[in-house]
This record gives sequence, structure tokens and C-alpha cells, in this order.
Amino acid sequence: MSKNSTRIVLTALLPLAVMLGACNNHGPSPTSPPVTTNPPPPATTPQGPLAPVHEGYIYLPSPNGTGDDNELVAQKVTFDNPDDPAREALNALVAAKGTPLASGSELRGVKIEDGLATVNFSPEFKSNFHGSDTQEAQAINSILKTLGQFPTISKVQILVDNAAVDSLGGHFEISDPLDVIRTTVDAKQARVYHKAQSH
Repeated sequence: MSKNSTRIVLTALLPLAVMLGACNNHGPSPTSPPVTTNPPPPATTPQGPLAPVHEGYIYLPSPNGTGDDNELVAQKVTFDNPDDPAREALNALVAAKGTPLASGSELRGVKIEDGLATVNFSPEFKSNFHGSDTQEAQAINSILKTLGQFPTISKVQILVDNAAVDSLGGHFEISDPLDVIRTTVDAKQARVYHKAQSH
């Protein structure tokens, strides 16, 4: 075969080789990651805060109770500030007709942190209390039951003028945090806080 003939054959085969090479290189290599054509799902929208509480309950001595069996009964109240229901409930308890708390008592502050509600009352909460052991139990339990309706509160520290006190009227120890009461019980429940002393 002449040189001219060889050059013609090679020239004719060159486009064919280029075309075959292009066909063999079509598409991604086996080691390439697959291409995702669909966009990723949108991120989940975080839920907002719990809805404000517009009404709740306070606990007052039953008008039909007598002696040690004098129970506390629920009374429904409406909250003026639904964003601060614990404070609203205690203010309603202080102001309620028939409240077991001493006259002149004022709520000075409520702080809730890690399940503990620290409740600060004015000095009259203690100085104006002159009741019996049953009335003292009712006063303590009314606070514990009123705050027990809120699931974020598990214990209550009662302060008087920003300081812990041993007792309200000499019958029950309240210097340490007390467990809330979440169920309806009578005033005798507070006997667990009774001081070990003789009368």
C-alpha cells in the first residue's frame, strides 16, 4: 500500500475513533456520587411557647368543714395576666374572701427555676397569723395546692420578707422547700411538716 493510501485510511478512521471515545466516556464514572435532583425537605419549624393560661384555681377552706377535717376546696379564678399564672393565682389566693392566709399579707414576688417556686410574702404573712394548727395547715396547703396545678412547679420555698422562716405559727416546719400537692386532700396532709415538739 502506498503512503498516500495509508494517510487516507488513517484520516478516515480518526473521526470514528474520536466519536467512539466520546461514547465510552458518556455519563458519570462508577465512583461518582449520584446526583440528587430533588431539593432536601424543609427544616421542621420549631414549636412556639405554651399558650398563656387564662384561668385556674385557688384553694380555700370549705365552709362546711369542721375541726381537723376542714378541707380545702377549689375555686375557679380568671387571670388578668395570663403570661404569669403562678403569680396571678397566689394574688387571687391572698385577696380571696375566706382566704386562710393572714390579713394584711401581700405577695412580694414569685420566682420559678428548675421546678422550684420561691414565693416571697410580706411580714404580715407571719406576724398577723394567730390561728390554730388546723388553720396553719390550711394556710400552708392552700399555697401548695394552688401552685400544684402548674406542672412546671414541683416544690415551693416560702419566704417572709426575703428570708426563710422556721414556721408560720409554731406547728409546721416551712424553712425548707415543700412538695406541691397535686391532688385534693384535706388539711391533715400538712401534718408531715409538723415539728417534733410537745405542746
